[in-house]
Amino acid sequence: MKLSPLLAVIASALTIPALAADAPIGPEPEGTLCIAREIRKSSPRPIFCEGVGEFASVAAIYASGYRVVSSGQLAEAGEPVYLIIERK
Repeated sequence: MKLSPLLAVIASALTIPALAADAPIGPEPEGTLCIAREIRKSSPRPIFCEGVGEFASVAAIYASGYRVVSSGQLAEAGEPVYLIIERK
């Protein structure tokens, strides 16, 4: 049986494994969890990052070579703010 060129292309495409769109390319990012009582520009409070140390502000996190990839608030723990950071 002879396949048309279009069917041959479709058949070959079905045999190629699909790659996940969100699969990381390269090494795993280096990151950690940070906790702060609150984050504000006036009278900043320290931001404690597990395994990295303490930062005075979010700007200091960026200046040290990290970036914030996620953030939120933990209502059950007296409403501290958390940040997930990773190395740029």
